[in-house]
Amino acid sequence: MLGFYIFGAPDVQQIFPILFEAAKKEQCYVGFFDCYREKRQLYNYSGDELVSFLKSTIKKFDLKMPIIKYYSHQDKQIYNKDYDSISIDTIFIGNVWCGNGPQFISPVWYPNTKKSKVIYCTGWDEAFVLHSPLSHVDYCIYKGKMTPKIFRGNDPLYPQYHNHNCKKYPGKYFGNLLKEHFNYDEPENNAKNICFIPENYIRKLHIAKPYINFCDKLIEYLHSKNFYIVWKQREKGWPLNWNSPLEFTKNQPDLIIDRDLQFPSSMFHYGYNSDICLILNTTWSYYDVKNFNSNVVVLKTPGHNIWSREPETQFSRHADVGENYSGEIIDITDSDMSKLDIYLNKNNTIKLSEQNISRRILDEVRSIDIDTELDFVVAEKLYKIKEYNW
Repeated sequence: MLGFYIFGAPDVQQIFPILFEAAKKEQCYVGFFDCYREKRQLYNYSGDELVSFLKSTIKKFDLKMPIIKYYSHQDKQIYNKDYDSISIDTIFIGNVWCGNGPQFISPVWYPNTKKSKVIYCTGWDEAFVLHSPLSHVDYCIYKGKMTPKIFRGNDPLYPQYHNHNCKKYPGKYFGNLLKEHFNYDEPENNAKNICFIPENYIRKLHIAKPYINFCDKLIEYLHSKNFYIVWKQREKGWPLNWNSPLEFTKNQPDLIIDRDLQFPSSMFHYGYNSDICLILNTTWSYYDVKNFNSNVVVLKTPGHNIWSREPETQFSRHADVGENYSGEIIDITDSDMSKLDIYLNKNNTIKLSEQNISRRILDEVRSIDIDTELDFVVAEKLYKIKEYNW
């Protein structure tokens, strides 16, 4: 049986297309895990919500119903019992994130994968995670074209990865898996033009007033141009150590998405079905929407210095990582909204065709022969050396 382990919203984005492709032919196992002390992305959802969401989505697409389980902080033994009773030969994981660099976030517990092959859907910047003693990874599905080159330490632009020794992890880039969301998408019916804004949250509230004021003026201006504004808030889970600018603005978008419990993800549905996507300063969402919307504009706003990276630096540095990351950056620090007009008169010209990346991934994974017991023993020894309480 194939298993799919979900620790947060990014996992849904990465591995649900593979799950749905597999569920066309066979029953699978899906586990939702709220087992971290920090960065608990599932914290705001109940187990019943998550299970009901997946069941309704499976029924909608007429797929075989998986075994669906939810595990909280107290459910380690329940998971172990389930894992021992269900024969899961291969597990897909979209996120084994355990902190930045060598400083791993200590989970309350972490699921045992001893008897299974583990397939990791990994991004180019996540190489260090493979060295976490929590990680039992046998094969990598790369998210970007440049990931294999960077992982193997062959890219002079990213010398920090030369010492990660990721050559021992086999893997392959099959294509942009996120585009497969649109195999299941339905067009948006809206008489107005749509502007989609993925939120850039605030951490330094005491110096964020110029940015907040700008957001207020931007919303007012877009409404004056008869735009329907969809604002996707960040879901960082718990603990809550950030603010949304919408908490302080007088004007509000038409639709605020604060809980993205849907498939396709609202990031992709509205990113594709909107006439324009506005990126405020820097957010990793840019790399998603740029792949399926031709009218993506980055705004360098007042208060842009409250973040640690400038738009020009981030996007030029990472321009070669994905498929098409060149784009417009408008300096709008003077709050002159008329600079937007030329882009507000355009719309998305990208047309996406049906993708079959998941089927190729499943065929490849089934052909892999890996000694999972040996890999797990190595990881377990590392874990004990680190003196974590597993």
